[in-house]
Amino acid sequence: MIITNECKINDYIHLVDLRRFGIERNLCCYVGEFDDSTIILDCGSSSDVRKLIKYLKINNVPFDSIKYIVISHYHFDHIGGIQKLYEEIKKYNPNVKVICSSLTKELIKNLITNLTQHR
Repeated sequence: MIITNECKINDYIHLVDLRRFGIERNLCCYVGEFDDSTIILDCGSSSDVRKLIKYLKINNVPFDSIKYIVISHYHFDHIGGIQKLYEEIKKYNPNVKVICSSLTKELIKNLITNLTQHR
């Protein structure tokens, strides 16, 4: 079975439909809620991340529980909203970390440098 609808799939995993270009099931990100932390896998573009933030609030995912934002790869629809998301979560958890490949880190080095200067 393939799940495509936005929902909390089970006790741990959420599929968040970011509705890229206003099209349902076009772009998703994922939230994993575990006993001691929450992770977000990808975040969409800068215009999509507000949908993720809204979803988190509506579904009572505590922002202070988010410890990691995992970026799968460097494409605008996976990483474009990282600064906005990072800054929002950092208000609640100043220790939130971004996890990505070394190549992605190099490609977003200026962005990450700017983010870490705001600590």
